[in-house]
Amino acid sequence: MKGMSQIIDRRTFIQSSVGFAGFAAIQPTAIPQRAVRVSVLGLGAGSLHRMSDTDSIELLQTAFLNGVTLFDAAAAYGDGVVETQIGKALHGVRDRIFLSSKTLRRDKQNALQDLRASLERLQTGALDLWMIHDLRTEDEWRRIAQPGGALQALQEAKQSGWARYVGLSANRNPDLVLQAMQTFPFDFIMTPVDADFASKVIPCAHRSQIGVLAIRVLGLPKKKQRTDGDVRRSIQSALSLPIASAVVGCENLKHLQENLRAVL
Repeated sequence: MKGMSQIIDRRTFIQSSVGFAGFAAIQPTAIPQRAVRVSVLGLGAGSLHRMSDTDSIELLQTAFLNGVTLFDAAAAYGDGVVETQIGKALHGVRDRIFLSSKTLRRDKQNALQDLRASLERLQTGALDLWMIHDLRTEDEWRRIAQPGGALQALQEAKQSGWARYVGLSANRNPDLVLQAMQTFPFDFIMTPVDADFASKVIPCAHRSQIGVLAIRVLGLPKKKQRTDGDVRRSIQSALSLPIASAVVGCENLKHLQENLRAVL
C-alpha cells in the first residue's frame, strides 16, 4: 500500500498516466460565516466500499492531488469500510482536507458511539463536520430532537471538540428540513438540488448563513450511461446555486476525471 508521501512524490506520474489536471487545480470556495475554505467539488465516498482497498486509496489520493479537499463519509457506508479506506488514504494530509461523516443513529448514546468509531476508523481526533444522516420522517425528527436524542450528541461533539461543525443531511421532505433548520442551529446542511430543495431549502439556508453541501447533483437515471456533457451540465447547474460545494460520488478513476473536468 502506498503512503500519501509516496503518492505526492509521484504526482507527475499519476497525472500523466490517468490524464488528470495539475495538482490543486480546483479553486477553493470560501464560507465566510464558517471561516473555512473547501473545494467546489467534494468527493462523496458512499460507493468506495465496492472497490478494493488499493483502488479506493488510489482514487482518494488522486482526488486530493487534483485539488479536492472535501471528503464525505458516513458510518453506514459499507458498515465503516469507507471510513477505514479514507483513514488509510488521507491520514497523512489530515490538516489539508475538510473531513465529513454522518450517523444514522437517532439517540444520543448510540450516535456518540458511532462518532467514536468513525474517529478511530478515519484516524483523526476530530471531524470538520459531523451530521445527522438521511432525515426522512417527522417521527424520526421527534426522536432526534427529544431529550436524549441525537441533537444532544451533536451539541456534545461540538462542545467537546470532536466535531468542528455539525449538520444535517436529507434528500427528501424539504418542508421537514426547513422545520429542522428553524429548530436547531446547524452549521451545514447536505441536500439535493432538485426544484423543491433549490427553491425552498437552499435559499433559506443561505439567508440563515448555513453552509450548503449539494448531493444527488448528477440526477441521472440509474440505467443511463454518464456522458461528459451530462456531468458538466449537472455540476455547473448545482454550482450556480448558493452552495459551498457539490459533493459528487464516483465509482472509478474515469468518473473522477469526468467530475474534475466539469469544474476546471
